[in-house]
Amino acid sequence: KILELMENSSSHKSRSESFISRFAKVSPPAVCYSALALAILPPLALTVSGADADWGTWVYRALTFLVISCPCALVISIPLSFFAGLGGAGKEGVLIKGSNYLEALSQTKTVVFDKTGTLTQGVFEVSAVHHSPMAQEKLLEYAALAECASSHPISKSLQKAAGGALDRSRVTDIQEHSVGTIVHIAVNGEYAGHIVISDVEKPHSRDAIAALKAAGVTKTVMLTGDIQKVADYVARDLGVDEVRAELLPADKVARVEELLKAEPEGAKLAFVGDGINDA
Repeated sequence: KILELMENSSSHKSRSESFISRFAKVSPPAVCYSALALAILPPLALTVSGADADWGTWVYRALTFLVISCPCALVISIPLSFFAGLGGAGKEGVLIKGSNYLEALSQTKTVVFDKTGTLTQGVFEVSAVHHSPMAQEKLLEYAALAECASSHPISKSLQKAAGGALDRSRVTDIQEHSVGTIVHIAVNGEYAGHIVISDVEKPHSRDAIAALKAAGVTKTVMLTGDIQKVADYVARDLGVDEVRAELLPADKVARVEELLKAEPEGAKLAFVGDGINDA
């Protein structure tokens, strides 16, 4: 399917490329007929009037007109620039479905980011256990058992911290709710403490956001299910303009729709994420 997308990308032309393609169909015949007329009609008119026709001079002028009127640079440069852009992006592992999408990207004024796994590495580690009346190892074991059916990076970090093999048959009636970087634990309906889990920023995230702003993006937004305090810290450290935290996937959709409505006419919004829920 990826190969098919790349092969058909040339059919998704941008507005400027489509215009140049239509222009290229009309311009060369018009230029050739005009040059032919310039080479024949003036000498014929001069001959009829009795003056010296000088056919060689008018043929030379017609050839000059033909050369300077040929829109080679215009007709070639625009499609070639899009092909170079698509090819360059492909080399970097970014598949763009056509030049119309590349042109739309150039009009992007707002970029919305997911946090976990997008701006951060999504590699979590347990950094502390607080307010637990039971042994830390026991609380981590309970937390790991509760998370053993989930593939979320936070769940994996808890299972790693617990160590050893987990008996999944001990766990029943599993339901997955929104997760943050503080995981609260209740045992038999009583609060048993919380586990602090930290994520690591990707080393190039700050530079990428700065590059987007230098390229004309006027607003960057981060949407995350993480707690507000952690989200504010990451956004401030990376230079993100606006942050919305403690969101479920459906809440992220609602925030994106709000941002879309606030976009000025002609401006585009891009969303960047790494997971199925982001898609």
